[in-house]
This record gives sequence, C-alpha cells and structure tokens, in this order.
Amino acid sequence: MGGTAIYMYLKMAVSTSCVIILTLLLPYSMSKDLHGDGISIQIYDGIDAKTGQFPFIGSLRGIYDLHMCGATLISNDTAVTAAHCFELGSNEDADNLPSLAVFGDLELWRTSPTHHHSTFTAVTHEQYDQVIIKNDIALIYLKSPIFDKYEKSISSIPIANSSNEISDYSSCFVIGWGATGDYQLSNVLQYAPLELYENFVCGEIFGYHVIDETKLCAGSQTSDACPGDSGGPLACYRNDDPSVMELVGVVSFGIPECQAGVPGVYTRVSTFRDWIESRPDPNRASVPYITIYFVLVMAYISIYSYI
Repeated sequence: MGGTAIYMYLKMAVSTSCVIILTLLLPYSMSKDLHGDGISIQIYDGIDAKTGQFPFIGSLRGIYDLHMCGATLISNDTAVTAAHCFELGSNEDADNLPSLAVFGDLELWRTSPTHHHSTFTAVTHEQYDQVIIKNDIALIYLKSPIFDKYEKSISSIPIANSSNEISDYSSCFVIGWGATGDYQLSNVLQYAPLELYENFVCGEIFGYHVIDETKLCAGSQTSDACPGDSGGPLACYRNDDPSVMELVGVVSFGIPECQAGVPGVYTRVSTFRDWIESRPDPNRASVPYITIYFVLVMAYISIYSYI
C-alpha cells in the first residue's frame, strides 16, 4: 500500500546498506521514514480488495496527486490518520505534505464514478513525539463533506470502544495501497489479515520504553505492513458482534524491510477516543457570543418597532 511510513531503528541491527537499497527500490513512494529519508511503509503480500469492501479507506495525496498516506473516514467530514504523515524533513517545505484527500476509489490511478476528493485541514496530536513515535495520530477535516449519494462506496467506520483488543476483536486487517512482493506500489487497494499480539512482543523488537499503552502490536507469518501504509487503518471485527468492524489501530511504524513474521506498531485508537471526540472542527467557524447577542438585540428591536 502506498503512503508515508515511519521506520524505527531503536534496538534493531539494520545495516546502512539495507536502508540505501530500500531507498533505491522505492523511488516513487514520495514518502519519508522517521528521519525523513524517503522510505514509506506499505503492505507486503496483500490481497486485492473488491469495490466497496472497505468503504472507509482514503488516500492522502500531495501537490502532484501522488499517494502519501492512508486515512480512515469516521464521519462524513472527518478522517483519522497518523501524525507523522505531516512531519517535515530538514530539507522539506509544506509542498511535501499531503493536501488532498481522496475517497471512493479502488485504484490509485483510475478515478471511479464514486470518486470524492477534498482539500482538508489537518490537526495533529499536540503531544506527538517523533523520537519515540508517541501520540502518532491526527485528524483531517474535509472542506467538502461526503454525503449520502456515496453511501454504498464511501462510508465511515466506528472507532474502537474497547481497550481489550486481543480479547474483544478478531479478524483484523491492515488496508491500503502499498507495495507487493516486488516493492512497487499497488494500483489496486490491498488488504492483509493480521493477528493482534501482546505489546511485549513489539517491546522486544523496538524497545520497551517505546511500546506503551498507546500502541498496538500486530503482525502475520505471511503478510506485513511495510514501506506505504502509514496512517491507514487496522480494522477488526468485534467478537460480540461479528458483523461490526471498528477502527482499532492506525499504521505507525515497523522495521525498514517488508518482512512477514515481524510485527509492526499501530497507534491504539481506543486510547485516543476522548481526544478524537473533543476536537472542534476548524472548518466550522464558531460565532462569538457577542455576535449572537447583537443579532438577538437587533431582532428584538425590529420586532418591537412593528408593535
């Protein structure tokens, strides 16, 4: 899957040559890793999705309409993504950031009849820490909301209620437009089933001081979220109602290589539910109380003058 990814090198024996090779293999990803060097995170060995299978998935794109990150629709005008998608490298400016959100397309390079695109306002978590990748979550507010005419192809997903993900959820999938086995972006939306692990599994790989209660650990012996899915969803079905899928995680970081059998790290959405629900929509300008008071007074005067 395409997009921006963050790669953690903490406590990992990854040689510089591997990073250079991956950089050469992904010249068109237009994404950056933890240090902004141009590597993204994508799904390895994924499965082609069908039209409408994951109607909540969106693509965040830059000024040249290139896919940079994934996003997940949670209402008709709001989507969740990763804070690191809006992180600038030392030699980058605002043109290197996503500025357009696209929903309703199964393919990156072909517009569907239900295509919907919108510019947006991004709000990253105010305590995002790029060093230990803490609070790696952001909201985007679409300036052109999505309405009911797209309901079969574009619809929102509920955010997770439970923080006991391992016991309360099953059949989890990471979704996006990422690399397949040849490290090239997939034109068709991909998904891969993943298993939720206890956090200590990722702690042994990335460091226990990095993997805290705001993160989830997930992986598979056959698939991996690797260079391109950053900001995209980890969506799971509820065990108490298998018909309900919820947004459980947001793709955050993993090892630089696409390697099945090594889990990746996801932002734990349930720990940010209050933060998500308390954010005011910056696109909806609030009316000052003094303005409301003035309007009411003028209305009263106008009515009184006719009496």
